[in-house]
Amino acid sequence: MDVTKSVGHNGRVFVKTNSKTEKWVNYSRAVKDGNWIFVSNTSGFHYDENRIDSDIEGQTRQMIRNITSALEALGGAPQDIVRAVIYCPHPEEFSKALDLIAKFFFTIKPAVTAVCAPLAESSLLIEMEVTAVLKNA
Repeated sequence: MDVTKSVGHNGRVFVKTNSKTEKWVNYSRAVKDGNWIFVSNTSGFHYDENRIDSDIEGQTRQMIRNITSALEALGGAPQDIVRAVIYCPHPEEFSKALDLIAKFFFTIKPAVTAVCAPLAESSLLIEMEVTAVLKNA
């Protein structure tokens, strides 16, 4: 995923992707403030290919890649995640995603909240936002 970084007047570092929603709403994919990284609600959209998988497993895999890319762009890594909020509009599909997320979180063990609620577009089957803390920032 291609990202663009910029530094604000307050020293915060902002990461943006090719997301049309980021441009429309004028928000950042991720923000680094001191040793904290906040990654916005992230879907499994393939930004470089302008497409999304039709199944929750494919979307979950890409969502994890997108989150990892955002963290890495700011000097972080998945191991720095301390909290995650997962959103899934279809509870009956959630277990398929949770198996993949459990593997991703295997050594991380963050605090997690799961919410079953509609997402912004019907094609989106899962989203996750994370907070990370860098040890050596």
